[in-house]
Amino acid sequence: MKKYTFHNRASRWLLPPKVLHIMKLTIVLMTIAFVQVSAHTFGQRVTLSQRNVSLETVVKQLREQTGYDFLLDGNILREVKNINVQVQNVSLEKAIQAIVKGRDLQYSIEGRSVVLTKQTISSSERSKDDQLISQQNVISGVVLDDKGAPLVGATVKIKGKQVVMLTSDDGTFILRGVISGDVVSTTYLGFEVHEITITDAQLRRNNNLVIKLTPVSNDLDEVTVVNTGYQSISGERVTGSYDVIDSKTIQRRHAPDLSTALLGSVAGMQGSENADGSINYTIRGVTSLYADARPLVVVDGFPVENGFRDINPNDVESVTVLKDAAAASIWGARSANGVIVVVTKKAKERLNVNANVMTRIGRKIDLSTALTTASAADQVAWERMAYENQWYANTYSNSFSELARPYSLAKEYLFQHYEKGSISMEEMEAGLNELSRSDNRQQIKDHLLQNPVLQQYNLSISSANDRIQNVFSVMYERNTGNVIENNLNRWRMNYSAQAKIFKWLDFNFATNIHYVQSENNGPTMNELRLLSPYELILNEDGSYATQLMGVNREQYDKIRGTLPYEDWDYNILRETRARSLAATELNSRFQTGLTFKLLDGFTLDSKLQYEYNLGKTRHYYMEDSYYARDWVNFIVDYDQINQQVNKQFIPKGGILQTTDRSNRNYTWRNQLNFNKSFNKHVVTALAGAEISEYGMEGTNHPWVWGYDDKTNRMSPLPFGGRSVAGVVQLKNIMGTNLPQLNQSAFWYIDQAVGSPKSRQRTDYNIDETSFDYRNDRYVSVFGNASYTYDNKYSVSGSARSDASNLITNDPKYRWAPLWSIGGLWHASREDFMESTAYWLSRLSLRLTYGFNGNVEKSTSPLTLITMSQTPSLNTGTYTGSFRQGNPLLRWERTKTINAGVDFALFSNLLYGSIDVYNKRGIDILGDVPQPTINGGLVTQRINQAGISNKGFEVELGVNTNPGESAISLNTKLTYAYNQNKVTSLYNPSIQSQNAAAGRAFTEGYPIGAMWSYIYAGMKDGQPQLGRIGDDETYPMTGTGIAVANYDDGYLVYSGPMVGPHSAGWQGTLSGYGFDFSFLFVGNFGGKFRNPTFTYPMLTLGKDIIPMFVNDVLNGSPDIPAWPEANSENFSNWSFYTSSLNTLVESSSFIKLKELNLEYKIPKTLTDRVNIGSVNLFAQVRDLGCIWQSNSRGYDPEWLPGTLPPTTTYLLGFNVNF
Repeated sequence: MKKYTFHNRASRWLLPPKVLHIMKLTIVLMTIAFVQVSAHTFGQRVTLSQRNVSLETVVKQLREQTGYDFLLDGNILREVKNINVQVQNVSLEKAIQAIVKGRDLQYSIEGRSVVLTKQTISSSERSKDDQLISQQNVISGVVLDDKGAPLVGATVKIKGKQVVMLTSDDGTFILRGVISGDVVSTTYLGFEVHEITITDAQLRRNNNLVIKLTPVSNDLDEVTVVNTGYQSISGERVTGSYDVIDSKTIQRRHAPDLSTALLGSVAGMQGSENADGSINYTIRGVTSLYADARPLVVVDGFPVENGFRDINPNDVESVTVLKDAAAASIWGARSANGVIVVVTKKAKERLNVNANVMTRIGRKIDLSTALTTASAADQVAWERMAYENQWYANTYSNSFSELARPYSLAKEYLFQHYEKGSISMEEMEAGLNELSRSDNRQQIKDHLLQNPVLQQYNLSISSANDRIQNVFSVMYERNTGNVIENNLNRWRMNYSAQAKIFKWLDFNFATNIHYVQSENNGPTMNELRLLSPYELILNEDGSYATQLMGVNREQYDKIRGTLPYEDWDYNILRETRARSLAATELNSRFQTGLTFKLLDGFTLDSKLQYEYNLGKTRHYYMEDSYYARDWVNFIVDYDQINQQVNKQFIPKGGILQTTDRSNRNYTWRNQLNFNKSFNKHVVTALAGAEISEYGMEGTNHPWVWGYDDKTNRMSPLPFGGRSVAGVVQLKNIMGTNLPQLNQSAFWYIDQAVGSPKSRQRTDYNIDETSFDYRNDRYVSVFGNASYTYDNKYSVSGSARSDASNLITNDPKYRWAPLWSIGGLWHASREDFMESTAYWLSRLSLRLTYGFNGNVEKSTSPLTLITMSQTPSLNTGTYTGSFRQGNPLLRWERTKTINAGVDFALFSNLLYGSIDVYNKRGIDILGDVPQPTINGGLVTQRINQAGISNKGFEVELGVNTNPGESAISLNTKLTYAYNQNKVTSLYNPSIQSQNAAAGRAFTEGYPIGAMWSYIYAGMKDGQPQLGRIGDDETYPMTGTGIAVANYDDGYLVYSGPMVGPHSAGWQGTLSGYGFDFSFLFVGNFGGKFRNPTFTYPMLTLGKDIIPMFVNDVLNGSPDIPAWPEANSENFSNWSFYTSSLNTLVESSSFIKLKELNLEYKIPKTLTDRVNIGSVNLFAQVRDLGCIWQSNSRGYDPEWLPGTLPPTTTYLLGFNVNF
């Protein structure tokens, strides 16, 4: 007998004023909504006026007016007709009495549920039965689901008797009139029927029964809902390729960032991890040469500009990954990289409160990976050898011209002391030996590094009834970085409400606020890499140790006391303590919409999203910082002969730098929906239009000089910061004339290069305001339709056209549609497959074809002109450059065909899917060289290239039924193969040095193709290169090979930099209240080159020698040997040595990413303190490679010189009320 259940579905931190206003408004809205819920819960009144209607019609009206659930037999629903009822403003019970009056029906009201049954015994029999019931025992109990959570509204009855109860809010029930031998039957939608025979012993003890229900056969089709961002549709009707990650999987990962929680869950979605643990994803390969390769992220139906950054994982209900054209083409020009659709949680219970607290502690940075500096002994050995062999490109002059070229401590012994004759050879050797024994890494670890600690607190409150649903959540996170003086405070707030205003109108509103305060005063890895290995942090007495940065000490001692600051010393710890590098970020998102219920099956949605993101930076360098003192001392008009300052151009004091950035984005969408099922037919369709705009503004404010943060005062620039003919000429201490104060005026340390003697030249002004502005607009029309027959056959189609100011205004290209079609066949539901039903639970076949688009913003349909910000000193005129536009600029398109099969065996004990796809990119933007009037070449970016991505994906899972044993296993293995290739690209002049460095794309090879020089060993003291098809070898002494074309034979293809094979294995072992889960990830088939010594050009300055010099010291045959004494041109070796084929190794690896252990406190204990559930959890993350195929044991994703995530240990708990 089939049951029909009518469920009630909705059963000292200072914030900016804008944040406070938003939070106040949200709290007011939330309070009104929760009051609405509370008021609706009490005093239900009913009005009915119906003639000659069915019982089903009346029950639906009662449920809508009262919010009560109704449980009744399907036969009653069909048989009871011709109901006439007229009641006005009466209680629910009186209304039910009027309905059942004169009919063979009876009812009971338990909590917020109504049970309707047929009367099957006479009055006399009932009287006898009542007497028997009054004389017999009472049995109580609780009904739980398979996870131990109470089930509200479960039906508990005694078979053969009219004794029926529904469980209350805590899952409990009481049965009266039970005798020994009675069979208690428990049913609940989605679970198997549970029966137990009552014994005498249970009656004597009034035994409290614990009834744990087992889910029905795990039908993946029925539980999977696919959300495309425009519609939600049953998974059994989706023709495209997709994956859904549910909230349980996400919560089990205990990740502070949602991107981290998705790693390894989806075949074909390959992740690249950042130092903070967040992940950048690509789906099914890279589809563009220059555009962003990351997939589009959609939250509750709208794209978001900040990706996963503003999303609280605790608020997420599900994540759907759309991979092929049929699944993602509804997103048009932004869908070629795939789409990740995030759906946040909605209220499901009348009131629910959940708290989640966790603390994560990480290990300190591993300096052996993060730093590539050589050991002190190797550094001194190299410097001694360079001195003895006279490898330096210049000579020691002991002149003022060397003031801005600091020597290393070893070079000071060699040149400034020994060569000058101020110390003996023995003293020099003693000094060098002392430096060899020094090592700053322990001091760096002790004084500059710290264990990163993350503390996160989450609270969510939800409530619902049949009229309104509310969810409010708030999160606070405190994060201390892995170096001192770095910290971050993060707040996230989310509120959403859905309300039924009228029968024909629904309203929804949601807001998300993300506020971040951060300080990054600590040393960067680049700053640490500028320290020689023997430069300590502190002396033995605790004073700051000597570290040589921008000034030659020998030359400065000659003029000491003549500059504005006598103290021109540098120390990294001192610098850290003398700066405040702060940033604030406020990201807000508002969504609202109306749903109009029109004719039967038709609805109209009008939705709006508005995003406002505001970012501010405030960098304050105190007067004690080397940065501030260096500016003041260096930008002076200095008389070298008389050793005096003629003019001081920058006032003494601190320096304040501020910037503002803001984004204002909106999307307004109107969409007509149709959803209708009749007989064996299901039709779903939508059509709509939307407009969107994405605006960015930025302001770089003039620097504030002579600033004091305590008094909030500054000093004006004495001469206005500019050269004025006949009035003042700006200069630096070396006598160089300067037009104005900008970054090119200052010989500024280039931390990226890693050598204090190299200076960065960035020509933006620092004494005036500069602005950035960008505005992207889209107008889109779209439609989608699907049809399903007999739950076996489905077809779908989708089309979208996007016009934008980013592309041409030629209608032929601007409005070109992107479309897809697809088909699905549930073969296992065919009659001829009935004989396989006992072992083949599911067999479905899919086929799709269509086009997706890609947005590339680096070029324009119009000619772009860039003007200089200052006039020429020679001509007084402003100059400019231009880049020719592409008047036929159009969307990059990707054509995809996908075939897939989904299967499940043995009642879904084993399940999986296989997809095969072919993606071909057309109209891809590529650089084309064009001649200029001067005889040179410039490049223009036009739609002329092609890219292909071919591959297949496999997902295999095991899901044992947790009700069958105390221990259950749920595990899934994902594997994907992707072959990427640039199929067409006209670029005939690619220099070999650009191809070898990965700076060029080559036709016929993957994006990220690795090209290597052929190393042929040493000959006559010179390293040699080979050439394909040539027995001759060629020395590295010149640059001719570096500028030769890449296909001239000097390069060999070594393989793809990105492995084409990726895999993930995750699983959960559950039993006795414990859940143990794990995650392994792997990548195979890629290549990398071992970092090596590059034989840099040596000058009399401070050289930071990498640790790979040890390979040269040990005579490695894979790289060149030492240059000969007095050798010239060996600096040209650096054009080739880092790209030799002898350095190539496999990048294949397998990593253990996560181990999680969770324990659920028994409900018998939590009930005592009126708590719904308590979960305790622990996690270890980033445990490193358990296997790698390279000879040096490197982690191929984090080679020396990078900053990998450290191993972290997490503890936390979750409480649900």
